[in-house]
Amino acid sequence: MSLTILRASAGSGKTYALTMNYLQLLLQQDTPSYFRSILAVTFTNKATQEMKARILKELEKIASAETHKGMGKALLELIPVTPDELQKRAHSALVSILHNYSHFSVSTIDSFFQKVLRSFARETELPAGYTIELNTARVLEELTDQLMDKAEDDAFLRNWLIRFSAEQISQGKSWDIRKNLHKLIGEVVKEGFVAQSEGLKHLSSDRTVSQNFLDNLSTIKRNFENAMRSFGEEALEAINNAGLSITDFSYGKSGVAGYFNKIASGDAYAPGARVREVVSKEKGWYSKSLNKGTKALIDAVAAQCLDEYLEKAVGLYDTTYEEYSSACAVLEHFTTCALLGEYLQLLEKYRAENNLLLISDVAELLNKIIGEDDAPFVYEKTGNRYNHFLIDEFQDTSRMHWNNFRPLLDNSIASGNKNLIVGDPKQSIYRWRGGDLRLMLQDVGQQLPNASQAQLQHNWRSCKEVIDFNNCLFTHAAEVVAEEAGKAARGKSFSGNRSNIIQDLLCNIEAVYEGSEQLFPHEKTASGDKSGFVQVQLVLDQSRGRDALGLSFKDQAKELLIKNIHKTCRAGYTLQDIALLVRSNGEARELAAYLAAHGLDVLSEEALRLNAAHSVQLLVNLMHLLHNIRNKPAVAAAVKLYAAIRNVNCPDAATLKKAATASINDMAGLLPNEFIQEHVSLSRMALYDLCSRLTRIFGLDQLQEEEHYLEAFLNEVHRYSHEENGDLGGFLDWWQEEGTRQSLKRDQAPNAIRILTVHKSKGLQYPVVIIPYCNWNLDVDTQGKTNIIWADCKPEGVPAAHSSLFYGLPLAGVPITYKNELASTYFSFEHLQEKLQAYLDNLNLLYVALTRAEDALLLTAQDLKDKSESRHVGWVIKECLQAMHAPLEGLSCSTGEQEFLYTQAVFGGLTPKTEQKAAAAQEEKPYHTPLKHWEHVLRLRRHAKPVYMEANEHIEQSIDYGTLVHDVLAKVKYLDALPAVLESMQLASEITQKDAEVLKEKMDALLQDPQVASWFSAEWQVLNEQPILGAGGEIHRPDRILLKGEKAVVIDYKTGGRHSSHHAQLRRYMRQLEQMGLEAEAYLLYINDESPVVKVELEATPA
Repeated sequence: MSLTILRASAGSGKTYALTMNYLQLLLQQDTPSYFRSILAVTFTNKATQEMKARILKELEKIASAETHKGMGKALLELIPVTPDELQKRAHSALVSILHNYSHFSVSTIDSFFQKVLRSFARETELPAGYTIELNTARVLEELTDQLMDKAEDDAFLRNWLIRFSAEQISQGKSWDIRKNLHKLIGEVVKEGFVAQSEGLKHLSSDRTVSQNFLDNLSTIKRNFENAMRSFGEEALEAINNAGLSITDFSYGKSGVAGYFNKIASGDAYAPGARVREVVSKEKGWYSKSLNKGTKALIDAVAAQCLDEYLEKAVGLYDTTYEEYSSACAVLEHFTTCALLGEYLQLLEKYRAENNLLLISDVAELLNKIIGEDDAPFVYEKTGNRYNHFLIDEFQDTSRMHWNNFRPLLDNSIASGNKNLIVGDPKQSIYRWRGGDLRLMLQDVGQQLPNASQAQLQHNWRSCKEVIDFNNCLFTHAAEVVAEEAGKAARGKSFSGNRSNIIQDLLCNIEAVYEGSEQLFPHEKTASGDKSGFVQVQLVLDQSRGRDALGLSFKDQAKELLIKNIHKTCRAGYTLQDIALLVRSNGEARELAAYLAAHGLDVLSEEALRLNAAHSVQLLVNLMHLLHNIRNKPAVAAAVKLYAAIRNVNCPDAATLKKAATASINDMAGLLPNEFIQEHVSLSRMALYDLCSRLTRIFGLDQLQEEEHYLEAFLNEVHRYSHEENGDLGGFLDWWQEEGTRQSLKRDQAPNAIRILTVHKSKGLQYPVVIIPYCNWNLDVDTQGKTNIIWADCKPEGVPAAHSSLFYGLPLAGVPITYKNELASTYFSFEHLQEKLQAYLDNLNLLYVALTRAEDALLLTAQDLKDKSESRHVGWVIKECLQAMHAPLEGLSCSTGEQEFLYTQAVFGGLTPKTEQKAAAAQEEKPYHTPLKHWEHVLRLRRHAKPVYMEANEHIEQSIDYGTLVHDVLAKVKYLDALPAVLESMQLASEITQKDAEVLKEKMDALLQDPQVASWFSAEWQVLNEQPILGAGGEIHRPDRILLKGEKAVVIDYKTGGRHSSHHAQLRRYMRQLEQMGLEAEAYLLYINDESPVVKVELEATPA
């Protein structure tokens, strides 16, 4: 067959299969360069490197005559050649790949598409030398700054922002415009957003449309609420006038009279069963035990008006509540939706001005190109002719990526060439990133009906007991979740294609897991591998209810976690063998703190942050100190960290205080003498050279336990120096905003318990896997999150009232928040569709979590007290255990203060870890080359120096006078101090006599500007490079602050080109000063510009 769709469950040897297919395609040809005709596509850069390494490793083995076993033996069974011929072909192919490595086409799907797009730069009118921006968050932040700037002169836009802020406050949210805007503007850079963009641009260009639509929705909302409030208030007034109270009526506050109270206050509008029974006359307004006098009063007031008010309220609810709740759902985000059009316009301008594309733009543009042209033209433009395609992780491929790939694959299939698609729908957990499991499950087979289907049956990762447990569990789990999904869809009816979509989603849950049972390899049985161990603990949440003990599910799960860790360690496993899988980063931080408090070494995302290392913290503080030698916090931090690194006692508070106020020359014994003596020259070094030199001076290259952190930090410094302007101040700003989020790769991590999210664990495996919080919801997680779905504005086969809601609106869809209330709106289809997809997402997430274990799997699942509670994966596991007739044992555990009960099921036994595995792990320890300064590796010949000097008579022109002017401005408080500052810099050998003359001329030129000259007047109190402590603990250091009464002027000097981020930086300073009660102004001084002064305005603040 020309195309094989291979389903590869967890641990089934997917990488082996891909490598085998690649080598078969390569070596069946006696053409060493045939690798140029094969394209292998993976999902991540890490997977790309792993696959390249695997291919080269196997080629090397075969080229070394290893054809009697392993992949070489398997290839001889597939390719009709002799062992010598196979060895010869492998050697030639290996040499050809290594000599032409750039044509070794194993890449991520994004990298491949970027390569294709660059070939079409002319057709797409892309500018030459454009860049791909990966940091979309930074771009959106800058667009928000520009939007705020635009609002200053745009009254309509300003009013929309004020309206948006008011809406947020009315919903009990923060008025902070930026934070709330960013929840939705991220939609702009999502794949497939192009379907919404044209309508949003139109909405932005004709603002009356959005205003009229908003007014219409507001009218619907207001009319309903006013009418219901009126019914409620008039009924309550009648009750009060009759001398009655709500408690006189049947069921009191929870009865029919209480309903009037609810609709009057707007707390709830849905009439319950008791209310409807009164409307239908099935039951009366009061109980039989009520005294006759009160009964008579109620009968009278009911006949007079209460019956009428109740019938009108229920009637209004039945006829218009769906329209009302739909209007409310749209109103929640429509103000922001209207602003998205403004963002799109700003984004187009930003792309042009910065000569870049966002990573999300690539697939969109390529989709247009490939949709218009045939595959041969695409090949011709890219300069390659690929005969074969191998696509990995296909379950995570988006529909747009598939549409871009399909014409190329069609062409290959038509030529009779072999192609391979590999994936596993059960491991599809990236739907939020565009992944569509339906492609592999059904669509590709329908689009390419001649494709053959295959499946890898054996699991080479896990022990037999783990495999058997997962086989049985997920057979039942698919049935349990499918039944629950059916209940959610029961009673819902949709017309046309919508009905088909829901039916397909219901069928997909079981279809994904159909025939997915894995086999334990016979080879592992023969080798005597251990059987494996599975332990399931079911724990009730006892923090709620009448009999609550105050122990939440997580309180109990954490206590059991400590026991489980000790249990595995007693069996011979090390901390490094253990991985804890959690649902969110918040849970990871919580467990990391808990385990650390119990004396256990932990490796989490927080621990992997580069700034978690003392060496990195010291370097950053030293850089702050060199940037501003009077930076007291940096001095104290550097002294403390240097003491910690040397394993000496930390100086006491008095010493630290003295050091912070002392001259740098008085810090002998606290900091290295070399640093003290050379701090001036160090401050003028290039960024990477500075860090390398500091590493040597402070002995950081000798810290073996932190060498990975330090190496990664130096890589970040090098990257920044290469991509940005490379100045010290700019780097420190970048580090504060983005650098602190940089992390160490996990394969460089030390011996400790791993804590990672299930999403991060995909593709990894560990000897022992513990899942302490097995209780995430089957439904969409709405707690603390805003889950946006787009509702169709032009649906087919819906009631006229639904269609008329969006009449005249030029949008394809509107954003709404997923919540249960949507079931009672026009968007019940979108709600059910998202719910059913979430059910499968979360079941798949459970599958990924439970299939990471090699030897032992231990999970603690939350039990349910009653069937009315919301369903989560813990409930699924319990249902499956009952269906499996698993032996359950009641046990108890103590927290030290309280004892709690839990249920436990055990499969297999936790046998001691073998020494063979431990030895293998020891052998796999990677080799690492210690850090060395380049001066210890390279030696430069200097005999050509006189020639250089002769050829550069005016060498002073090459000096960075912009930086020196910056230094002078930092030292000068008032104009009369300039000569003394220049003289002191000469005496300190910071500048020469010639430098001083040039600097004097440049300062005089700057001071010709009246605005600049006024900043050096004696009427101001001057603070140069004074640290400001922010509310969140962050430190800001403006170059110059001028104070006079309640007025403050903040100034920052810039030596490079102009950039919008400079304005954002000054606005942060202004907000800090205003929080101190000062009236702030801000200016940027571009030292090398002809018009150096730029005033910075604070964005419009909502009233």
